[in-house]
Amino acid sequence: NSGSSWTTFSDGTSTTTSTTVTGLTLSTAYIFRVAAVNAIGTGSYSSNSSSFTPASHDNGAMFPLGSYTVSSSGASYIEFTSIPSTYNHLVIKGILRSNRSTEVNDSMYITCNGVGGTSYAFHALNGDGSSASADRGFTRGNIFVSYGISAAGASSNVYSGIVIDVLDYANTNKTKTFKILGGVDNNGSGAVTFSSGLFNSTNAISSIKIAPAYGTLLQYSTLSLYGVK
Repeated sequence: NSGSSWTTFSDGTSTTTSTTVTGLTLSTAYIFRVAAVNAIGTGSYSSNSSSFTPASHDNGAMFPLGSYTVSSSGASYIEFTSIPSTYNHLVIKGILRSNRSTEVNDSMYITCNGVGGTSYAFHALNGDGSSASADRGFTRGNIFVSYGISAAGASSNVYSGIVIDVLDYANTNKTKTFKILGGVDNNGSGAVTFSSGLFNSTNAISSIKIAPAYGTLLQYSTLSLYGVK
């Protein structure tokens, strides 16, 4: 309250020139002043410090919300549902492989809240180590991600790595932005993609579905969902 009232923090008898103040409330602003105390009494107070606000320890922290690993029977997609709207952002991480034959890579589709139609757009930069390409699409039924999944043409133990950031997913005042980094390395062949995606809706995202474009997800493909404070 800008110094209109004060609370005394006593650190006992000591000759040190610093102390740790405990019992503060997170996200509340404080100012400080100090005074020496001896047998005669309390001396004059110092000038007020600058305002200090202890931050929540959760800021930027990631909290696991769910994880799915494909069984031996395979899966046509992985979907996270009933996503709580109590976080600032979402992160999806995982490894993926499809049964798309002869190809080292498979692409993926991302949709939200069961919505299709023309609610999505994407832009992408792709490369395979010797050449690069760009791709884009808009007013489409999903976010398209090239090279997000390894395929059956790669060695049997090769899985792609994928990281998907979903920014401000619960903000009902803006459309939803995706950032996607994925790649496959087959020890001589492979590719990498860096993409942005748009879910053109102001509704909070409550479900996300990720599906291979041309094949079926194979056993051990895994995606995990995290909420970010």
